[in-house]
Amino acid sequence: MDAVQLGPLVISAPRFYAGLGLLVLIAVAEVLARTARRDGAGFDPGWAWTAAAAVFIGARLGFVFGNASYYLSDPLGVFKVWQGGFSPWWGVAAGAVVVAVAVARDKVNLRQAALPVAAALSVWLAVPYVTDRLDDRVIALPNEVFQRLEGGTFEFAGRSGKPVVLNLWATWCGPCQRELPHLARAAQDWPEIDIIYLNQGESADVIRAYLLDHEEVVLEDVLLDPRQRTGIAMGSFGLPTTYFFAGNGEHFSTQVGELSGPALTREIGRLVSAAEP
Repeated sequence: MDAVQLGPLVISAPRFYAGLGLLVLIAVAEVLARTARRDGAGFDPGWAWTAAAAVFIGARLGFVFGNASYYLSDPLGVFKVWQGGFSPWWGVAAGAVVVAVAVARDKVNLRQAALPVAAALSVWLAVPYVTDRLDDRVIALPNEVFQRLEGGTFEFAGRSGKPVVLNLWATWCGPCQRELPHLARAAQDWPEIDIIYLNQGESADVIRAYLLDHEEVVLEDVLLDPRQRTGIAMGSFGLPTTYFFAGNGEHFSTQVGELSGPALTREIGRLVSAAEP
C-alpha cells in the first residue's frame, strides 16, 4: 500500500503508519495510567507524549543533519515536513532516550512503559508488513503509446534500459509545482536514470503555457495522458505521485505527495545503488 486516503486527505503510507504508531503509544499509556489510578498506583502518562514528540523531532533532525548542505542553503526547508524527509531510526533512538530518562526519574516504571512502546513498534513495523501482503496490485510501467509534449510518441517498451523515475503531475497541483524543480535538477545530476513527467488530464496547450511562465524549470520527456488512464491503472491516490522502477522495469518504490530535494535524492540514490552489480 502506497498511501492512505482519509476523505480528501491523502497521506503516504510510511507517514501514516508512523503517525499511527505514535498515537498508539500515547493511547495505551493513557489507558494504563487511568487503570493504575483506579488501583491507587497511578502515574503520569506525560512521558509518552514527550517520547512521541521526541520521535518526530529526532527523525526530522536526523534527516536534516544527513542532508546538511542542502538545508544550509535553504534553512526554512527544515520546517517543510509535509515534503517528507525523516530518518525513522533516529526518531526511535530519540524516543528511547526519553523513555529511559522517564524510567530513571521514576516518572514511570519499566513494566508500565514496556507495553505502550511494544504496541507502538508493532503497529509501525507489523501493520505495513501485513497490508503489503494483502495488496495484490502489480505496479508496472505503462504499456501504451503516449504523445510527447514536444511532438512524436513515446513507449516505455522502447526505452533505454535505464532505471526510471515516473512522475504523475498536473499544472494546477501546488505540490507538483514545488516538486518539479527538484525533479528537473535530478535529471541533470543523474544522467544514468530517465525521469519521465507524465501529465494527468491536461492538454498540450495548458502545459506549454505553464512551462512558458516558468522558464526556470526545464523539463524533458513530458508526456500527455489527457484521460488520466495511467493514474487510474496504477492506483494513484492523488498528485503528485512518483514511481521508481529498476532498469529491468521492476517496481522499486512509490512516493506519494510532494518530495523535497533531499528526499528525492535519497530515493534516487537507493535506486541507482540497487542497480549496481
